[in-house]
Amino acid sequence: GLFAVAPGRPATPLAGARFMLRPRFAGAAVAGLERTRLDALRPVVLDPGSRTPRPLGIPSFDARDIAAGERGVAWIAHGCVLFSPLDSTAPAAPPAGPCPRSEATVDSFETTLHGRTVRLQATCVAAPAAGCRGTVRLRRHGIAGRTRFHVAAGRERTITVRVKARIGRLLRERAQHGGHLILRSTTRVADGGPPSKGGVVFLDAVTS
Repeated sequence: GLFAVAPGRPATPLAGARFMLRPRFAGAAVAGLERTRLDALRPVVLDPGSRTPRPLGIPSFDARDIAAGERGVAWIAHGCVLFSPLDSTAPAAPPAGPCPRSEATVDSFETTLHGRTVRLQATCVAAPAAGCRGTVRLRRHGIAGRTRFHVAAGRERTITVRVKARIGRLLRERAQHGGHLILRSTTRVADGGPPSKGGVVFLDAVTS
């Protein structure tokens, strides 16, 4: 948490700033990053006398740093430097411009292969009204499977990928001896910047 400190006075907790990360002075206010319900980060400002931080920008998993002054707050997200005046409020959707407008992630949902179907978790952190649209591709010595997804902004949903028969056969052979199988994933999001190639899907069981 943050504390207000003055000469000759005891330190007192700053109401509304308990969960603020990387706090910065912004004139008479305090700016920082705050976690959202999807565990993303968004820039906020705590005005003098207020007990609730006011959002200034869109949530992002990629929020990296923040700077503030009397005129406004700047932060890094989506590979861009963004800025908001102190007297503004967060837009309902990422604004048009040169920066990516959609941010989504696709992660492993469970370790069981259902026949030839893999279940994944798709999360749309921020997007225009149409939501996040993209594709995910699984690889093991070549393409193992792929699918498209569509998720509303600020939501999560389970998606499925049908993999090639060789993946099911290989996992069955390994699972009989306590082994497992790892697939690599690549996620592409429309208007979302460069593809994410670092995903891993761990499988250790298969059902018919």
